[in-house]
Amino acid sequence: MEVIQWPDSRLLQIANLIDVSVTPPEEIEEKIEAMKLVLSEETHGVGLAATQVGWMRRAFVMVHLDGECTSYKSFLNPEIVKQYGDTSLDWEGCLSAKKAAQLQVRRFETVDLRWEDLVCGELVSREETFSGLNARIIQHEVDHLDGKMYFHRVPANVRNSMLKKAYPPVSTRLSSGPSKEEIMLKRGKRKNRSR
Repeated sequence: MEVIQWPDSRLLQIANLIDVSVTPPEEIEEKIEAMKLVLSEETHGVGLAATQVGWMRRAFVMVHLDGECTSYKSFLNPEIVKQYGDTSLDWEGCLSAKKAAQLQVRRFETVDLRWEDLVCGELVSREETFSGLNARIIQHEVDHLDGKMYFHRVPANVRNSMLKKAYPPVSTRLSSGPSKEEIMLKRGKRKNRSR
């Protein structure tokens, strides 16, 4: 399993929901463990979305910071329920854009996240509030699942300038990623699912 790099068009695709009736639980667990391994081998990585390794499903893994304890945590079918508190600018880069410069990206300080865990072959719903760096990582990874890169969160002139320097041959293809309507349409199934 390798991290795909911009401008691979898969990075602009909206991920599909994970469904254990379609994807066997063993396969899901295998993919998640492989993603954790890839993330552990990246010296500067703190999160990895399934779409970044070519698995077009709504899942990501991250380095979860909890006081002095650091662990790898996985999230299946994540959905940011609420973003609130102050917003802040901080530097972000991406494992799928290693040639690109880090940019200051504005994110909410706190998010409420709903996701599912795989427990005994079944998807079990969870919900938790995250803040600080954990909230920033979650927002970055959910953006990947929605077909957005971190540089889609900065002004177009900043994004275009950076991309032209980092990726000269593809500078004419500076997509802004899927529209909000495309994302909501793709997520439509989620709205009808019971919790």
